[in-house]
Amino acid sequence: MGNGEVALTALEGSLRATFRLTVCTKGSGDAPSVAFGYPFAETPQAWVPIGLSDPDGSQNGQGNDLNIAMRRAVINALDFLETDQGMDRATAYAYLSAAADFEVSQVVDRTTGVHGIIRKADFG
Repeated sequence: MGNGEVALTALEGSLRATFRLTVCTKGSGDAPSVAFGYPFAETPQAWVPIGLSDPDGSQNGQGNDLNIAMRRAVINALDFLETDQGMDRATAYAYLSAAADFEVSQVVDRTTGVHGIIRKADFG
């Protein structure tokens, strides 16, 4: 639960949560198209493209490179904005640079992660 965890110890807490899971099929419009190839989350306020340094584990040798995780998060965000929001790629780049936030999810394990926050209010 410690955002940007850098060691084996992080801020943890006992939580109780209720989740609603929905099975989405590709092409149904139930989920962004990028979500069928890479991790992608959605909250009531934001879309959250996720980039992992080595999403296939150690098979492809990418390891824990934070640059790869960031690049993947940006590519996932660009693909989402272009495909699902109808934004041209150059405008999507400009939007991400000016208005989106990218944060380190974790660097402690073999796979590093970065996630973006794209505010839905910007697309009202």
